[in-house]
Amino acid sequence: MKYANKGTKLNPIYAIVAGITICISLFILTTSKPYLAMAPGLGLIFFFLISRNLELGYFAIIFLLPFAAYRNLGGIEYLRMHWILAFSIVFVIALQMISNKHRKLDLKSRLWLWLLPYFSVSLVVSMYSEYPQEALKNVVLQAVAYLFIALGMILVTEKGYSRTLPKVLITSISAGSLSAAIGFFFNVTWFAEKVDGGFKRGLGVTTDPNSLSMMVLFVMPFLAYMFISQKHPGKRLLALLLVLINLLGLVTTYSRGGVLLLIMLVAAIGFTYMHLMSARYVGLIMALIGFIVVGAISVIPPSYWERQVSLVSIGKKDISLKRRASYLIVGWERFVDNPVFGSGTGVFKKYYAESKIADKMVRPGRNRERPAHNTYLEVLVGGGLLSLFLFLGALGQALLNFNHAIRKFIAAGKNDMVMITRTYRMSFVVLSLFLFLFSDLFQKYLLVSFAMSQVALRLSQNSDEAEI
Repeated sequence: MKYANKGTKLNPIYAIVAGITICISLFILTTSKPYLAMAPGLGLIFFFLISRNLELGYFAIIFLLPFAAYRNLGGIEYLRMHWILAFSIVFVIALQMISNKHRKLDLKSRLWLWLLPYFSVSLVVSMYSEYPQEALKNVVLQAVAYLFIALGMILVTEKGYSRTLPKVLITSISAGSLSAAIGFFFNVTWFAEKVDGGFKRGLGVTTDPNSLSMMVLFVMPFLAYMFISQKHPGKRLLALLLVLINLLGLVTTYSRGGVLLLIMLVAAIGFTYMHLMSARYVGLIMALIGFIVVGAISVIPPSYWERQVSLVSIGKKDISLKRRASYLIVGWERFVDNPVFGSGTGVFKKYYAESKIADKMVRPGRNRERPAHNTYLEVLVGGGLLSLFLFLGALGQALLNFNHAIRKFIAAGKNDMVMITRTYRMSFVVLSLFLFLFSDLFQKYLLVSFAMSQVALRLSQNSDEAEI
């Protein structure tokens, strides 16, 4: 009998990573903590799983986004789980390109015509800032943010765009809202702030109530899409349950701006899906609204309604609104001082801490460095009119990408893709509006939206080619 000896070719990616892992483990064995030598091996298993499905690794990063309070490993600021995932994916892609020179990265996008000049302006201005260390740190974070956008453009497939990513967003954000409700109503310090006294607000698994409010608004269009697109009654009931959980999470944040944007969002959702709703569904939704109103009156504490009313009856005691006004005053002063190029990326809080108005707005012993609670104001102060123009241009380009994709999907008769792309667009728009109320120069869901706008455009162009 004759046997053929067929050798198997060792994947160079795994060979390189295995070699690195062995070297690290041997080194750890010589230290005072040899038991940690098993950690690189576990990391190798993790790396192997990621390398087998890079898109899944990208979705794992997105799943972790609401868990800001628990993403750091060992409490180390820059040792973050989502960063480790992202750089692992980049490392695998780099090795794949070395071993397969024919692999191409589809990174063509008009978004870069806005984002790259925006980065260049940020870099140059920050080098000459009065706070160069703070400004340049934010420039580095900006580069990491662009890397995240690029990964989304490269990795997300049609199935990931239309099915997997919406489920990931719904699951992770709903988990945050549920934990916020538990923390607020049962005084669990892990998921709420100031439960022992003071102004109690729900945090969920993030670090800021306003951040949770923003996430709830971002996911609401996907929940509406889930309800409309599902045919199984059980899954529609699940969608309604998740809507209630996220609304409860929003309530715990006491966000006034979030409520105003929610009203606008509900109107936009109704307008978008009205033609698909039968009289039975309209009756069901009206019954649901009635149930929510009755439940809200019986469950939500009076302090919540008092805070919402304060938005329309501004009194002298509302220090929160006065403080927000003070941010605008300081922002205007910094803009007038450097109107074209700005004062350095992310340095607004430094100037606010130095301002005289902070003496009145910040209580003694508290941190005087406060963000502007307005991302557009942060951009204006950091990079002047030039940066604001480029940032708005990037937002406008993303919106155009979604609009062009929707038109192409309509022409190709892909109704499901039309609906999900409109959902992404709606979430992107409400997020862009919320940035008037929240400071986050590298807002993760905004980065996801940038990437998905290009993915949508690419998929719609492929639909056109398929039709031809």
